[in-house]
Amino acid sequence: MNRTTAASLAALAAALAITTPASAALTIFAASDATTNSIGYTNQDTYTDTSNAATTVSHSAVAPATIHGTYTAAQVGKTITVKAVTVVHPAVTTNNPDGTTTTSAYTSTTTAGYSYKVTAAGTAGTGTATKTVPAYVATTAGASVVHKLSGNAGVLSNISNVSTGTYAGSTLTNFSFLNNALASSVNSKASYFTLTATSSTQATSTTIPGFGTFLTQPLLTGTFQFLSATAFNIGNYHVSVGDVFLSGSFSGAGIGALLNGSTASILASSAAGNSVTFNDSAFLNFTNVVHTDATFNMNAIGGGVGVSNSKSSLKSFTSSGSTQFASDPTPLVALVPEPAMWGLLVVGFGMVGFQTRRRHRATSVTA
Repeated sequence: MNRTTAASLAALAAALAITTPASAALTIFAASDATTNSIGYTNQDTYTDTSNAATTVSHSAVAPATIHGTYTAAQVGKTITVKAVTVVHPAVTTNNPDGTTTTSAYTSTTTAGYSYKVTAAGTAGTGTATKTVPAYVATTAGASVVHKLSGNAGVLSNISNVSTGTYAGSTLTNFSFLNNALASSVNSKASYFTLTATSSTQATSTTIPGFGTFLTQPLLTGTFQFLSATAFNIGNYHVSVGDVFLSGSFSGAGIGALLNGSTASILASSAAGNSVTFNDSAFLNFTNVVHTDATFNMNAIGGGVGVSNSKSSLKSFTSSGSTQFASDPTPLVALVPEPAMWGLLVVGFGMVGFQTRRRHRATSVTA
């Protein structure tokens, strides 16, 4: 984990008021390697458009007025007419402070034609004329559309690099067990990774002095799993393609990141009141576990993490992702014996029963 990611995690923990009880000694028991372009967030905010029809405003006639100008004697008694002029403006989109946008489809203005009749000649602006404006001057305000945020939604998911076959839609990555008896056997093993998590709230921001503005996309609920992508043996146990290394679910978690930063993290912790559940598998049993923790690290986010407006969810982004999972205490290793092994155990149990009956019979005869 680099220093930037560690700082982001610390800030996320502070922003979400995450505290770890003194009794919780979490140990990382599994992790996946960083994989390029493997985790992404898709903004699914919805907007409602409200249309406003064009309106027309009529003005009263302007009373005749005397205007001065330079007129010749030949112009006296003549009427000069100026035609009406209509100006059409292009569409304009305005971003409003409340997160809405208003798009004016057009705005046209009609200036009424007018006429003036020269009543007296004069030079240097001393001549006179009577100006008449018609009774109708029309100003048309064009139709507009208000684009308003009506709902927040977003989906965090793995970015697939497997396009065909049984595991299409998954992401091929490397998975490892750590700090347990499986660590030497399952070390950077190829696995099929899937992740789906949703949120239906707006992002929040917290200003951290000396650190910057921290964004949080809260209330994520999701599931994840890692399946073996290869077949291999752990002692007498045969691991098949598709066997579940680790799977689980979480809720109440959040994506945390610095505004415009290139890294983000999801920190889900039962110590903070989040729900983090790991499912029992052929490899691990979690019945003894008290505290659980799941972290999804996202790096190399192009364009940085941000929001569209003060009421939106995070903008869509893609990242290179890695994961790590911890618990207190560490889960129990619970490999299931392969069929051949079950046969040996059955035979063994049978022999033990036979020997017990034989000793019992021998004791009876002696008595």
